[in-house]
Amino acid sequence: MVRVPSVTAQMTAHATGQATVTAVLATSAALLTTLADPDAVRVLGWMLEREPGERAAVSRCGQALGLDARNTARLYGRLTAVGLIAADGPRIEVRADLLRDTAHELDGINPVVRRLEDFPHLRPMFSHGRLTSFPVEDAHLDDLAYFLASYFDRGVSYTEAEVNEIVREVDDDVATLRRLMVDVGVMTRDRDSVYALADKAADLLEL
Repeated sequence: MVRVPSVTAQMTAHATGQATVTAVLATSAALLTTLADPDAVRVLGWMLEREPGERAAVSRCGQALGLDARNTARLYGRLTAVGLIAADGPRIEVRADLLRDTAHELDGINPVVRRLEDFPHLRPMFSHGRLTSFPVEDAHLDDLAYFLASYFDRGVSYTEAEVNEIVREVDDDVATLRRLMVDVGVMTRDRDSVYALADKAADLLEL
């Protein structure tokens, strides 16, 4: 198994890519802000129902939706600015696929999704970096425990609150995730509820 860097190490390693991360987040925020406007969604829906050659009839769109010319032009401008519509000569293309592409780009900068690359058997149990179904097979339970253990460093003691904060990146049921790690033996817990990465987990994660 490939050694997975700690969260701190990942942040340092990706520091030079911060501009790309910022660009992805900015694009996503712009798309969400635009689609938060009900009238923008209505305009986009009207265009999706029309042939590309008919979409340039801005006045027809406004009339059909009960919008004045100024507001319709503003909405066209917003949808164009974020890339959801694009002019191709007299035709207007609707780029609904941009939403899917943006979701894919967000996954690409999601640290949980990136970490799952070393745990391929767990991918079907996650959606966009969040655990959506708990494993039922023992082998997959072990995989999940080791995946969670990869967030911790050898020789470091963690309070229960610190463990909760770390594993909450994966799922909000932190008690179940803590218990899984201890039951599988990848984490130790003493009577004072101090946690540490078990040597067997640290050794395997470093292979």
